Amino acid sequence: MPRWTRSLSADYSTALSDAVELTAGASVNYVGNRITDYANKFPKRLNGYATVDLRAGLDFGEWSLSAFAKNVGDRRAYNVVIAQALAPSATPGAFYAASVIQPRTVGAELSIKF
Repeated sequence: MPRWTRSLSADYSTALSDAVELTAGASVNYVGNRITDYANKFPKRLNGYATVDLRAGLDFGEWSLSAFAKNVGDRRAYNVVIAQALAPSATPGAFYAASVIQPRTVGAELSIKF
């Protein structure tokens, strides 16, 4: 478990007209240094990382259109790394499995309320 995790978000909305509202926001997320082996048999230290997410949208009453970008800087980091055998992690040729954070992801959404 990391000792520190933090998240800071800001959102803004304003009416562009009587029928259209603009929304925009950003988030900064931080995960601190951590040890990945919860049993502490073969611990590996992972570096902390920070990511930035952006979002914007238009609301037309019944219709809305939004776009987002997650991990804008395409930061590469690991969630967890674990040994795949009973050999100590310092053993040459030891195998590991890892989970990586989501790379930069960009998308859009169109929705209707009914």
